[in-house]
Amino acid sequence: MQTPNILVLMCDQLQARAVYEPGLCATPHLDRLRERALSFTRAYTPNAVCSPARASLMTGKLPHNHNVMWVTHTMAPDQVRIREGLPHFAEDLVRAGYRTSYVGKWHVEPSERPSWYGWQRDRSSRSPELACRPTRPHGELLPSVTISGEGYETATLAGVTPVGPEDRAMGAIVDTARDELRDLVKTDVPWCLFVSLPEPHDPYITGLEAYRGYDGWAMDRPANWSDDLAGRPRIYQRAAAAFAPLTDEERMLAARCYYASISEIDARFGLLLDDLSRLNLEEETVVVLTTDHGDYLGAHGMYCKNLGAWEEAYNVPLVIRGPGIRTGASRARVGTHALFPSLLRHYDIPTQIACDAPLFDDALPAQEAAPADFSPAGDDAHTDGFAEYHGGRLLLTQRIVYHDNWKLVWNGFDDHEFYRLDADPGELENLAGVNGPALDRTGEIAEAYREVTRRLWLEVARTGDATLLNSQYIGLRASEIGPVSIGGA
Repeated sequence: MQTPNILVLMCDQLQARAVYEPGLCATPHLDRLRERALSFTRAYTPNAVCSPARASLMTGKLPHNHNVMWVTHTMAPDQVRIREGLPHFAEDLVRAGYRTSYVGKWHVEPSERPSWYGWQRDRSSRSPELACRPTRPHGELLPSVTISGEGYETATLAGVTPVGPEDRAMGAIVDTARDELRDLVKTDVPWCLFVSLPEPHDPYITGLEAYRGYDGWAMDRPANWSDDLAGRPRIYQRAAAAFAPLTDEERMLAARCYYASISEIDARFGLLLDDLSRLNLEEETVVVLTTDHGDYLGAHGMYCKNLGAWEEAYNVPLVIRGPGIRTGASRARVGTHALFPSLLRHYDIPTQIACDAPLFDDALPAQEAAPADFSPAGDDAHTDGFAEYHGGRLLLTQRIVYHDNWKLVWNGFDDHEFYRLDADPGELENLAGVNGPALDRTGEIAEAYREVTRRLWLEVARTGDATLLNSQYIGLRASEIGPVSIGGA
């Protein structure tokens, strides 16, 4: 198979629902991309915060192994540096003869220097090449949604600007990427172009034209918008309290701004996809669409991300189109930290990355393979996942384990959470709450809880999550079921 080019379309805080749910969000260009792509509808982020998730995407490692466990601008630089000696997938590409170019938001580690990690052409947000692009501030927002609170600055949650996307950061980034693409194709070697937009991250700012495109738009209010968070960690209720004063109209306005911003992203990325088509490069280029994490967008009364391991933040879009990759939807559960080491191995590109996630090479079968090689049963074989959260400004311990339809949120700071996602997709009933059935000694739910907790400890041991594994110390036994059966100390 010919070594393909690679085009990565990266967003910040993009819900999977916005990409996959028909009729929710106007994304005609991304819809056309998906028609000829493989979409992983149960892909998840290894961490629902920008920097840890992005560092995992680049290195194939979970945050406890690459060391960027918190968002970079809230910690001292020495606390959020990528661990020395870890290979980066762009370095693998350079060794394989690729030309590499990074455009847009970096936010992986504090140096803000992609060139240190294999990106030969640095066109990130702080680079002179991108910084010199003319952009306009969004100016006065009409209308807007703000959040206030005693002792806090008033913050904008969402708003509409008269400034179009072509004159904002997303326009400058995509224009720069289009220039990069024209330069890269002049060479006779394969290339990788990574395009990273800062949207639709809060505040959800959208242009007036895109906003008007949603005139008459209506969205069914998810059931978990009105979740009272009973039976969940108390800190969730404290975090949700900041948004409690929002009216129903303000919540709908915020959602409309968020989705309109995604429509602007769709149009900008559409320009790059059209360029690829005009250059006759579609058949020899892998296109990846993904994000670092999602956004609660009102789920459980909350916005943004951080406190709460909800699927709205952890379930992310992962769409891959490329030579030899089948089309359709896969329910295989895969972590985005497995993406690039798996993709490189799939195309026989040597990689030095030892990925922390089970590789999903067998979930990327060639189109010419027999249909039986990628059956629904094959999807069902990929049901496990592992993610982690270490807090952000407020530091805490949380691990997320997926197994079949079960989801365990292991909280070192409060009660654990246990959800059955097929029966409770909105995560409204914590089966491991006080007097919950998961804590009984008998019954299907209790047995499932014990099994998923066992898998937590196995994954902690397998990935070298030593701090948590060593919590058998008698002063730190915060779980009903400990790691002794798999050798914790």
